[in-house]
Amino acid sequence: MALDITNIRNIGFVGHGGVGKTSLVEAILFAAGATTRIGRVDDGTTTTDFDPDEIKRKISLNTSVAFCDYKGHRLNLVDTPGYGDFVADARAGLRVVSAAVVVVDAVAGVQVQTEKVWKFANEYALPRVVVINRLDRERADFFRTLESLQKRHTQWFKGKSLDTFCPMGPILVTADDVPDPQALAISLRVNGQVRQQSHTSKMIFPVAQCIEVLSQGMTLLPADIIATGTPGGVGAATGNFLKPGDRMEAEVEGIGVLANKIVKP
Repeated sequence: MALDITNIRNIGFVGHGGVGKTSLVEAILFAAGATTRIGRVDDGTTTTDFDPDEIKRKISLNTSVAFCDYKGHRLNLVDTPGYGDFVADARAGLRVVSAAVVVVDAVAGVQVQTEKVWKFANEYALPRVVVINRLDRERADFFRTLESLQKRHTQWFKGKSLDTFCPMGPILVTADDVPDPQALAISLRVNGQVRQQSHTSKMIFPVAQCIEVLSQGMTLLPADIIATGTPGGVGAATGNFLKPGDRMEAEVEGIGVLANKIVKP
């Protein structure tokens, strides 16, 4: 029976070398019934690492394609190399896929090639899913790896969350209420005492750029609140730490005040 081209999906598997991309592809092929056993990189029996040099070195040297069928769709799995010498192959592989699976090691977290392939995926406007792999290894830490994914410019994204919610608000305004978001006074008070006071014109990254960068890695919806702040350690340098019962008030000129009470965990 002829395959309907609308049911074909090309999916690229990218990430740093040695994070388990080939093994993940192998597991997917087995789970979908395309193979009868799960091959191992160490044994040289994986489907996509078939070149003699790949088997000998136990790493992917070329971009390879395997396929499986799942729920009426043909999935072409594009397994790309992760080492820096072969990054051009990874980039070429991403040019022909409609989505990318970014595989990250649960021990090492985000690595050099992770950042490179993420930029390639941005360049080709690819939707992405992140797989935190090798969680069974010693010193693997899911939350530390998640943090390394979230960090940029030493800050976390969106209140330390990925596509979820922050306990903040609600304060909603429309664009006509705030014609210029880079012309607002901002302040932070603790128990009525002003701790920080500044202006949005002094932001290192303007609001529009923050939205652009965040949109590359998460789904932003109307009324979402983006939490920003000073670099790590600035607050600790004052020696004033929050304690249960303290009341925090963050105010933005023309928008309003977000107030939260500190409670025991």
